[in-house]
Amino acid sequence: IGEAPDEREAQQRGNGGGSRGGVLGLDVEPITPAIAAQLNLRSTEGVIVRRVEDGSTAADAGIQRGDVVREINRQRVRSQADWDRLTKDVKEGDRITMLLQRGQFSQYVAFTVGRG
Repeated sequence: IGEAPDEREAQQRGNGGGSRGGVLGLDVEPITPAIAAQLNLRSTEGVIVRRVEDGSTAADAGIQRGDVVREINRQRVRSQADWDRLTKDVKEGDRITMLLQRGQFSQYVAFTVGRG
């Protein structure tokens, strides 16, 4: 039996920032200078998708590992703190629109939060 998560870990797991995918069905992490260089990104703004939960509505919407989240519901995501703020109250049934960057292309994806 593992240790109980601290408050921040529990909150992240609920909004998609933690290791279990949360209600959004995806995990994200900050874009470090090393990640930006590896992916040929011009800046470290946004967060990068590190995992998409199989069978989640995020997966069904086409979100992929390595996508960079630039906006949530038309609000800019510049950092992990922005992601946390914009996703902390998200719950199943909410409609989410994200602006994603994949390579040199950007696209909006929209999905209803929940299990696929």
